[in-house]
Amino acid sequence: THEYSSGKLGVVGFCFGGNVALEMAAQLEDEGEIVDVVVVIDSGLPLEASRAPTTLARARAVVETRGILGAGRAAVDRLRNRSQYYWDGSFGGDDGRDRLKYHAIAQACRRAFRDWEPRRVAAPIVLLRSTEYRAAEDKDWHLGWDAYTDDFSVETIEESDHESMFESPSVDEMARIVATWIA
Repeated sequence: THEYSSGKLGVVGFCFGGNVALEMAAQLEDEGEIVDVVVVIDSGLPLEASRAPTTLARARAVVETRGILGAGRAAVDRLRNRSQYYWDGSFGGDDGRDRLKYHAIAQACRRAFRDWEPRRVAAPIVLLRSTEYRAAEDKDWHLGWDAYTDDFSVETIEESDHESMFESPSVDEMARIVATWIA
């Protein structure tokens, strides 16, 4: 959270942190605070697939959400990404250890999604999305934020990807957008 010089209160979260920001805003509002904006950066809400208790149930949920073609693409992407966690051309090394750490963090986030129920907030929610995660058939996990507020908007940060969102020029564009919400 951050109280800006304008006196406005904003909550910002990147990736999984977008979900944390939504929960923080809900708790602040429960305490009587006025949250002026919730900014979620390249963040998605949990889908039924992440809440499914078994692999078969997860697969069924992905097919229902994305269709057969979308589920096939998701499976290929997951297999490609998984293989990178365990193979970096040198059977480990620093890259391999970093990938294993990332995998452990991603697994912990998925477990957290299983038990968390998103809540509506009075604050507007602004999704800042990288070009990489622009809405597409296989990017449906970015959808759904509008169910948790009456004031939802999406801004795509052009020529950006998830890893470069906090580098110039992407961060400059994000700052410009956030400034319009807190002015």
